[in-house]
Amino acid sequence: MHVNLSYSLIDHYEACQFRTKLFDFERVPRTEGAGDILRSLLGEFAHVGQRALILGEEPRTAIRRTLWKLDRSPLPPFIAEEWPAARIVDRTVGMVERWSRSVPDFNYRDLVPHMHPDLRPDDLGHAGACPLVDAKLYVPLDPPIGIFRSFVLKPDFVGTDQHDHRWVYDWKWVSTLDEPDNLRYDLQSAMYQWGLERLGITVVGHAIVQGLIEEPPPFKVNKDGKVSTRTVRNSYEEYLAACAAAGHEPDPAMRERCLPTFRHHVNFRSMKEVDAIWNETVVPKALAISRSATGAGFPRRWAKFICGRCNVRDDCQLGQIGKHEDPRLNTIHLEGRDGA
Repeated sequence: MHVNLSYSLIDHYEACQFRTKLFDFERVPRTEGAGDILRSLLGEFAHVGQRALILGEEPRTAIRRTLWKLDRSPLPPFIAEEWPAARIVDRTVGMVERWSRSVPDFNYRDLVPHMHPDLRPDDLGHAGACPLVDAKLYVPLDPPIGIFRSFVLKPDFVGTDQHDHRWVYDWKWVSTLDEPDNLRYDLQSAMYQWGLERLGITVVGHAIVQGLIEEPPPFKVNKDGKVSTRTVRNSYEEYLAACAAAGHEPDPAMRERCLPTFRHHVNFRSMKEVDAIWNETVVPKALAISRSATGAGFPRRWAKFICGRCNVRDDCQLGQIGKHEDPRLNTIHLEGRDGA
């Protein structure tokens, strides 16, 4: 089977080599938990809304056009009842609205999308040159790296800011915001910068905008018309907006009490650094995957924090432990139910 080199493939291999075999090479269907499916759908629909904003479209309309994805990844009945399509649309539109106004030092209106002539029309629904927004690009690898003859990248956005600097952007919807220093070592963005350079698209580095997928509660207004500061779980930007709506002056001390719900991280990377990361990190990992795929094999990793969250673990465990003659023991082991 032909497999493209990608960041996700390397990420899977680092977590568990056997998972890479099942998921990336054998295409074993994943078993997602209800919460994972819901978070994935919310993030995916929010990306659709973000793309619509950048392209000058209406986010709610764009999100509604993608509701067919609910059929592709159906929610369990007890979750679907609580999260009908209308609620999912409202929730993700709200996420996009927060993103459009609440990210410090970032304004999507200042960004000019890079127009790329080689995108296929069906990638973005445009003919001719297309904006590099949520696109899929293939970079030929000549010479090949082991079994890999092409590298695939899916940048969320490539565009130029108000300072005439071109960046590769990544929108991330997360449960917990990463510290800026951690994002300095983001391998995906370095791989994307390397691939874009090979396609003739030079960027000065990467920009990552993180947002909390859980919507924080809004500020409450007291009977005296002032914004309550008793319980603070939202950003300073949202506090300023609440004060403006209530018609009173904000308290500057609240800047220290408010919690960030978005984080905008920008990191310049020279091509010397990017090439070093590719040659010293990506290439060795790609060669290791190639050796595994061509005879060395994919060993399992047995670790509670990895296996407990793995979405192909049932297939992995069945292949390793087999089945017991007493079906109750299989039920206990694989599903965690009471076997009595």
